[in-house]
Amino acid sequence: LGPRWTAAVPLISILAIFGALNALQTNCGVGHYATGHPRTMTVIGVIQIVFLMPSVIWGAYAYGPLGIAWAYLLNAAIIIVPLNYAFALAPVELSPLRVWRLLWRPIVATLVMYAVTAGYVVPAMPATVVGLGAAVLAGAAVYAFVLIGMWYSSGRPDGPERIVQDKYLVPAWRKLMRARLA
Repeated sequence: LGPRWTAAVPLISILAIFGALNALQTNCGVGHYATGHPRTMTVIGVIQIVFLMPSVIWGAYAYGPLGIAWAYLLNAAIIIVPLNYAFALAPVELSPLRVWRLLWRPIVATLVMYAVTAGYVVPAMPATVVGLGAAVLAGAAVYAFVLIGMWYSSGRPDGPERIVQDKYLVPAWRKLMRARLA
């Protein structure tokens, strides 16, 4: 977007992490309703307001827009996401450990992708749409490589990686081999 937007980078970075955290708990409300606990959303909303409002006011006063962004991020990370998951997992008897077992590989792959793209790829790319596209492709490749590597090193447990392998990759590989032999 050019040099005029450079000052917005820290703010957008914080809000991007907030957005990712927020996305992790977006569907929890549906789970609360589906398990017969519609009041849970109201309780969580009240708790969010009680903790968010003072931190937003203090953040705005002390640090301006960055303080507000940090208030939202910390509120989501420390209060809202954990509360939503605690209330959503209890009625379906799904433990946080089981959720962690399902999510640790994508979380680690995402962190590695971020570190590689932010630390090496983005600085090496021109600040153009083509550079952005190349950085996105590089990030996707790093994510896939790390995710698949961790899946293999974990003994290839059942999960989305196995579905992709069995439904798409194995048939595509077989088709390629048949075409090659023909």
